[in-house]
Amino acid sequence: AVVALENARLFNATQRALERQTATAEVLRVIASSPGDVQPVFDAIARSANRLLGGHSTMVGRFEGGLLHLVGYTATNPEGDAALEALFPAPLSRFPFAPLVIESRQPVLIKDTEAPGEREDSMRELARMRGFRSVLFTPLLRDGVATGLISVTRREPGTFAPHHVELLQTFADQAVIAIENTRLFNETKEALEQRTATSEILK
Repeated sequence: AVVALENARLFNATQRALERQTATAEVLRVIASSPGDVQPVFDAIARSANRLLGGHSTMVGRFEGGLLHLVGYTATNPEGDAALEALFPAPLSRFPFAPLVIESRQPVLIKDTEAPGEREDSMRELARMRGFRSVLFTPLLRDGVATGLISVTRREPGTFAPHHVELLQTFADQAVIAIENTRLFNETKEALEQRTATSEILK
């Protein structure tokens, strides 16, 4: 019995590690294939996170100019998708959970959107339209500062397993890497174009 339990533990740990590596490889391929455009990366992260965490839906948001922008999500139904898109862009004050994610720089869980509470109240209408009951938020951190967030929902109320929380953080890290790579790529491209133009004029 002890051997069987240990084998099961090792098997599950290996499976989780393989899932994480597979997800990382998939997103890295997208990053490599579109160095100047971060949108395909956001889309790939949303799809992969939703699949590997057994989610109902996934959303990726980015903070810019004091507003939270929707940059990627997985579809649920036409009405729910339209309701989600209509929320953005918007100031962080519109989303009671967003300041908590930013300030804590830690994952934030809403176990049940139907439970009484300020954060749950703000999510209830959207949750009903998109068909979820629980949601996990994780910040996108760059140099210790939250630059966005990613969330995964489930149809049932409850918690997320620790390895799923870690996996979502891995996806958040990849999103930050993609944003920075795209910024550097575009800056380098612009600098090269300027030097090329200057060289032509000097000739």
